[in-house]
Amino acid sequence: MIAAALAPDRRARIQSAWDKRRFARIASAWDNRKPHGIDTGIYAPLPKRGNKAGEQIAWAFPEELTKEDAGHMARAMVAMGLTRRLMTAPRCGTPLWYEARMPQVHNPRPTMLEWPVLLMASAMEAPEQHAVWICTVSGDWITGSHGARGRSFVSLGQYIWAVSEFEAARRLCRANGYRGVPRVGDLR
Repeated sequence: MIAAALAPDRRARIQSAWDKRRFARIASAWDNRKPHGIDTGIYAPLPKRGNKAGEQIAWAFPEELTKEDAGHMARAMVAMGLTRRLMTAPRCGTPLWYEARMPQVHNPRPTMLEWPVLLMASAMEAPEQHAVWICTVSGDWITGSHGARGRSFVSLGQYIWAVSEFEAARRLCRANGYRGVPRVGDLR
């Protein structure tokens, strides 16, 4: 009887430790942002929940969560209806390479040439057919017809689901086991 009562508490502690490791990764993205000019280059810690900065939406969370591993990416793709992988290729052999040669990318990193890109398509019986090239490292994507493109998994969800940016971020988080997009203060 006592062991049965302790099992949910232990499961909650394990889930809490797992969330703390994941949140630490997102928090490091916060700490690696550009200096805000208030101090001399020392970054402020993550804000606490309850003040204006702590209540902001953690927009980087769905992106980092989706890129975390193959399982999270697979759940996100299935949630978007992209269930058929047609091919995998290095980025230099796909339409995304030509999109990356825009003026802001003068000297691409050598490893960027080898980033894996997936050509994903929706199921045959889907009412709307989508074929999308998706870079698994950066999140860049372009449709097979080159009609739409974006720089994140959230924008891909926004395009496929035809919803707002917040709703697409919320759906990506829900696909990976979260109730919604956390606030910045929750990542502490």
